[in-house]
Amino acid sequence: MSPATTIDGVRAALGRRTVRQPDGARNVRVLLLVGVSTVLVTRALLAASGYPQVGNGTLHVAHALWGGLLMLVGLMLGLLVTGGPARVGTALVGGVGVGLFVDEVGKFVTQHNDYFFRPAAGIMYCLFAVMLLAVSRASAARWPRGGGPVAEAALIAAGGLAGGLTARQRRTAERLVSGRDDEAAAAVRRLLAATPERTAPERLRRLVRRPLAAVRWLVGTRWLMPGLIGLFTVSRVLVAAIFLGQALSVAAGHHLDPGQDTTAVLASAVVRPLEATLAVTGAVLWRRRRRTALTLLSASLYLNLFVTQLFNFTDSQFGALAELPYQLVMLAMVAHHRRLAEAVSPPG
Repeated sequence: MSPATTIDGVRAALGRRTVRQPDGARNVRVLLLVGVSTVLVTRALLAASGYPQVGNGTLHVAHALWGGLLMLVGLMLGLLVTGGPARVGTALVGGVGVGLFVDEVGKFVTQHNDYFFRPAAGIMYCLFAVMLLAVSRASAARWPRGGGPVAEAALIAAGGLAGGLTARQRRTAERLVSGRDDEAAAAVRRLLAATPERTAPERLRRLVRRPLAAVRWLVGTRWLMPGLIGLFTVSRVLVAAIFLGQALSVAAGHHLDPGQDTTAVLASAVVRPLEATLAVTGAVLWRRRRRTALTLLSASLYLNLFVTQLFNFTDSQFGALAELPYQLVMLAMVAHHRRLAEAVSPPG
């Protein structure tokens, strides 16, 4: 069952009895980022210290235990305290707990409790990737209307009574009740009017103003996307050629370098050329058929992120992380240009 089907099913089951948390998707992304960071830091610290064990000859206190306890603390925090800071705290504490817990997945799926089980890195990557896809689908989907938008705006307004609302939060709440003239919407507007303004410290605003302006300028240039597409396409073709060469070497009876996983390499030799084909076709069509090109580039990226990387992490372990930042930047740029294309010429 796909994450999209799961999300649709959950929404249908819950019906109109739930209200989407305005900052929920952001906090889940924070949880996932903290979880990934915890895995990397834990692995680095254990490697640097020689993989010590906490316990004695009989007992061994695995760090999965501490991860489970931290997840429990995060759940208790979310259930006992309300408000934005509490939800951020839940994401931070829960993220550390998730990272510590899943870091030992190799022990959970092998008979001999093998922490160094090679596919463990791929399993961890798959877990975080599917969770990220699910939260992205949930945040982008249309939830049941009813009083949902008004209730969501009320949550934003109520949260601002204690610490104030930022301009962005206020705009979001006003958008949710726009076009509504019922008493509930009017009550939310009165509540919004009673909440104080909250602004970021001037030093922080000055710190982020120029970098944000530079990013906006860069994204708006005409040459950035063609340049990224060119780099992406060339890299896909080169990597596909490398894996095809390795697969042919294995077929000829040669051995791979020590540390390489034969199954992962052979699987990559099948998937990587498909990625390259999609990328090359998208690049060729970029000027003439923009929508089709964006669809093909998206397909190449999703194939990489949700199929190829599973084999990549199995083969290269956590060294596979080096490939991800560029892929994510490329995915964000493709999504940005798809929104621009739909704004100019809506589909259907």
